[in-house]
Amino acid sequence: MKKNASIGEFLKERRMKKGITQADLSKTLGYSSAQFISNIERDTARPPLKILRTLMRVLEIGDKEMYDLILTHSEMVLRKTIFGSKAARR
Repeated sequence: MKKNASIGEFLKERRMKKGITQADLSKTLGYSSAQFISNIERDTARPPLKILRTLMRVLEIGDKEMYDLILTHSEMVLRKTIFGSKAARR
């Protein structure tokens, strides 16, 4: 994973490495449209908490790895909101 990869970029990379299509992953998670996964991968939406465990299992993402990714992303968003765009890159 790239150092400053977004959650969406990270999940897309994992999905592609597993050879799973957006449509197949969406169906596995109980959604009917590949648009659901596309929105997450483009960072216009976040994975709902109710599907996080299944998503992690399917894409073989460890608990700590996902936890750290979400924390890092949340910290960047918070820094940007509070301190402005320059602080988000620290």
